Amino acid sequence: MLSISARGSATEAMGYYVHLAAGDGPEDYYAAEAPGVWQGAGTAALGLAGTVTGEAFRSAAEGRAPDGAALVQGAGEAHRAGWDLTFSAPKSVSAIWAVADPTERAAIADAHDQAVQQALAYIESGFPLARRGRGGLERERAGLVIATYQHGTSRALDPQLHTHSFVHNLAQRADGTWGGLEVRDLYRWKHALGAIYRAALAAGLAAQGYAIAADGPSFAIVGVPEAVTDRFSTRRQQIEAALAERGISGAKASEVAALDTRAAKAEIPDHDTLHARWTMEAQAAGFTPAHAHGAAASAPSPEPMPTPETLLRQATEHEAVIEARHIWQAVAVAAQHRGLGLDAIREQVREVLADPECLRLVGADGTVRYTTRALYRMERAVMASARARAAETHHAVDAATVTTALARHTSEQGFPLSDEQAAAVRHVTAARGAVRIVIGDAGTGKSAALGAARRAWTAAGQRVIGCAPSGKAAAGLEAGSGIESRTLASLLLALEGYTDEAGTVHPPRAQLTARDVVVVDEAGMVDSRTMARLMRHADDAGARVVLVGDHKQLQAVGAGSVFRHLAGEDAAEITAIRRQRDPWARAATRAFAAGEAAEALSHYLERGLVHLADDQPQAVARAVARWAEHVREAGAAETLLMAATNAEVAALNAAARERMEADGRLLGHETEIQTRERNGRAAGKIAVAAGDRLLAKMNDRETGLRNGDLMSVERLRHTAGGAQIVARVDRTGEAITIDPARYAQLRHGYAVTTHAAQGTTVDRAVVLAGGSMTSRESTYVQMSRHRDSAEIIATRQQLRAAAEQLAPSEPLLERVRALAEARGLERPTEITESLAAAQAWLAAQGEPTTDLGELHELVEAMGESRPAVTTLDYVASEPARHDADVTAGTAGINREANHAAGQ
Repeated sequence: MLSISARGSATEAMGYYVHLAAGDGPEDYYAAEAPGVWQGAGTAALGLAGTVTGEAFRSAAEGRAPDGAALVQGAGEAHRAGWDLTFSAPKSVSAIWAVADPTERAAIADAHDQAVQQALAYIESGFPLARRGRGGLERERAGLVIATYQHGTSRALDPQLHTHSFVHNLAQRADGTWGGLEVRDLYRWKHALGAIYRAALAAGLAAQGYAIAADGPSFAIVGVPEAVTDRFSTRRQQIEAALAERGISGAKASEVAALDTRAAKAEIPDHDTLHARWTMEAQAAGFTPAHAHGAAASAPSPEPMPTPETLLRQATEHEAVIEARHIWQAVAVAAQHRGLGLDAIREQVREVLADPECLRLVGADGTVRYTTRALYRMERAVMASARARAAETHHAVDAATVTTALARHTSEQGFPLSDEQAAAVRHVTAARGAVRIVIGDAGTGKSAALGAARRAWTAAGQRVIGCAPSGKAAAGLEAGSGIESRTLASLLLALEGYTDEAGTVHPPRAQLTARDVVVVDEAGMVDSRTMARLMRHADDAGARVVLVGDHKQLQAVGAGSVFRHLAGEDAAEITAIRRQRDPWARAATRAFAAGEAAEALSHYLERGLVHLADDQPQAVARAVARWAEHVREAGAAETLLMAATNAEVAALNAAARERMEADGRLLGHETEIQTRERNGRAAGKIAVAAGDRLLAKMNDRETGLRNGDLMSVERLRHTAGGAQIVARVDRTGEAITIDPARYAQLRHGYAVTTHAAQGTTVDRAVVLAGGSMTSRESTYVQMSRHRDSAEIIATRQQLRAAAEQLAPSEPLLERVRALAEARGLERPTEITESLAAAQAWLAAQGEPTTDLGELHELVEAMGESRPAVTTLDYVASEPARHDADVTAGTAGINREANHAAGQ
């Protein structure tokens, strides 16, 4: 794997690399195992070669030459030191290296070293990292200054073959001048670069006679049992425990947890002692290197590389429009599983880009992207179909019937629809056209309007079929509108049939007709491939499709979402928010929807509803405390606790259950159940007692549960076959009995992810915010679930992490420039390279660092939009193949930088 950690000032960098060993004085962490080595073309220009010394490291970290001369503006303590790129071998490689004889061990270490060098050379030759011009917006390739340290142990003294490659914030440009680096593209390319390193390593090991097997996106050496790699994973287990405690996940979080959990590195025993210890531990688990060699001798030959079309399909599984890095990543992952190195990857990328299925796209700003011709055709076919059928009238309900339906709705519900809602009803019932669209902001009463539309369609003799991307959304559509609903996947399965794992063919069980109206709720979450399938069935049958959603909320998990484009042509809009009861809360929700996070957040700040914690455990505790208070006042079914990631939700669930137990709200004896994934695979055990909150993870006909349903356990029923769970479901208010021996797709449900919360309405909400998944869309969903109140809890730790990769806002940037120029710095690009650097420099000058104090980073993240991109946002440009993309792997990066500079 590859991890990237930013280091701020030279003092911070040295504080990370140099720590005090008790009673022994300073110890260079990197040099503790082996001396560092200089790499990169920029080192030669500085006269650096061979072993890295502390003095030379500090000079480079301060932006100075070894003789102390400043190489860049802002050289000194405030200069950003650089970035640590850590390349780590897969666990099975470290295990073999740990127990191999000295000759074999050296060969494995050399293969790792060669792979790291190839990855670094690829970066240096292919990425325009050096900044130039006003604001540093122009970029060019340059010679880098890199200090590399190969290590073989973790802090827990487990075998862990890895190399720290510290890329100093220095680069010698083609004209001999020096500048700082802009490394955001390294972050963007991180997964692809990690796969390229692993492929080079796999190729080197394959050449030594080892058999390589796929291990997810990584690889493993055949013949190394999991028991051995687990035995040698003490350090990883420490980090994972810290992540679980904090409720965070992701590469950045892992780096923070690794730093926080590291103990002072004890004196490392000599290598012979360590390898003898590791060999004994491996033998205790029944493993020797001979097992790997024996497995290699009997291992089947690697399968051939997937076809270019297959690789392209893999690269576009979740994104309709991809960049070159996605192709490189897909190819590199496939190559490493077959022991193929960088040359083979480059050639395969060339074949993918030259494949007829690969289509080159160009954006309005000249940026180059790629897609498949199939996706390109699908998205345009959906648009063409809607336009071609825009004049159809056989679905239109006469005006009198619609008026009667609206009046009946008012009579039965006891309140009239708003003018916007009534207009939306007429738009989807009385207007011509086979595809009708309703855009409704969160909490505007879309389901109520669909209830009136259902009455009109039914009165006109039309059949109404409801569906949504998830079971919970389908249940919400049915409850709010009265339209019988199911998941979109189950509807397509019924329309298309399927072949099961045993090879049995199940023919279609349903078909659409020209008298059908298919209502799709949460249509913004439907990916392009799925939408195209539905539209084909509707076109063939002459059915009407009504798409209802909000493209400002979370988008499709799959590739693309044409809903935004369909809505842009002809749609009814419902904008008046009805969910939030207080006017200020409605105003805040509208601001969040518009991406005006600062304005929206100010409403919550004024009312003391935003809380900052020092770290994640404190934030989790604060969120749970606020949740518990709301539960006491409003009830568990009307209180929602949310976070962006599964890891954060797991931490909240654990803390909330501990709080329930401490408060005496878990009653009687508890039972432990083995939970399962949807495919039946074991997913860990959870304790369940009366008072617990549970979350259903799969639809179930027998109990009526929908995926995403929340419920409260009322009691346990003990039978001869084991404990059964009697729970009351929030959605229906009904009590059901669950037999865990039959249905175990359950989790604790005190907290849910933002995706699971979309479509939910409760009285009160508590949001654990500020993580890596924060965006305008996720924030909008989180802050629009409540009727009465919502609170935000964020951590300073997360805000600091976010600041590493965010650019300063314009007001902050102007303040930095003005102050820097007043102090004699004409072009302070070193200071304005990132939000974190700008804040650190301002703080050093004794100046306020942000307009909204510590919340500035959170505001930036909350307002950053991450919409689903489709091929409809681009223009096709033949031919697909571009040699620059193959040669460097990063074509378009420099062009994008120049576009950003207004060139």
